[in-house]
Amino acid sequence: MYRFLKLKYIFLPIIIAIIVIFNFYNYPSTWDKIQLGQERISTHQNIGSPDVGAWEVKGDIWFKESFLSWHRLDILYNRDTIVYGYSISYHIGTQTNYYRFNVKSKFRNASI
Repeated sequence: MYRFLKLKYIFLPIIIAIIVIFNFYNYPSTWDKIQLGQERISTHQNIGSPDVGAWEVKGDIWFKESFLSWHRLDILYNRDTIVYGYSISYHIGTQTNYYRFNVKSKFRNASI
């Protein structure tokens, strides 16, 4: 019995780590189709309508929610509605207390 309790403390963190790592990269595959220089209309055709349209700041936001975690995609556009940059982040926790991790981001160089 003591041996089982000892193994539980070894394998439980490993199982939790595997679940977190699996969820970290489990965002929708359509989010990988985003390219810098792409028009806003074609972005919406590939990904779908945004969950939050923040057109005042020239951006759109998508969410993919899971149990106690979610992925967030932010896309920024220039004034010609061309994709200027995007960021995919992973949040783990509750809506009020969470940790944010950057999964992938790409922004156009300012000198271009």
